[in-house]
Amino acid sequence: TKCGVATDSATSGPIVNQNMETSIKGIFACGNTVHVHDLVDFVTAESLTAGKSASLYVQGKNPANTRNVTLRAGNRVRYTVPQHLDLPINQEETQDKLKIMFRSTDVYRDVQIVVYSENQRIKAQKKKIIRPGEMQVVELNQSQINMIKGNITVTIELPEEDVE
Repeated sequence: TKCGVATDSATSGPIVNQNMETSIKGIFACGNTVHVHDLVDFVTAESLTAGKSASLYVQGKNPANTRNVTLRAGNRVRYTVPQHLDLPINQEETQDKLKIMFRSTDVYRDVQIVVYSENQRIKAQKKKIIRPGEMQVVELNQSQINMIKGNITVTIELPEEDVE
């Protein structure tokens, strides 16, 4: 990109945070510009997030102090969007929910989507089938967001790997 926005080699789109803000403050992106979507509902949700976030940015209502958390694609995950989070240091400013979208590397059956912060499991959700052509979404609630102490890894775990 000519304006210097950092791009993700896996998605060929801009790297964004949970507000759909790119690596350049005040520039927001969404939809198929960020990554290819299989459903227009995902595009619509991203556009609403980007629009609201851009409005807050222009009004100067974004949290002043944030900590950057990197999201990593773990086992059997091709990529995640967002690729990083800018979490408010003041937990009172934290959002209610956080959606992480991702695609798998292959077809997997009877698995768990697991989200780790460092080595701590903060969310696990069972899925009957996951396909690379279908966007997957894992949502973290406020208490799970509060458990984030470091970088996040999203993995797809097979039944024989599940130890808990």
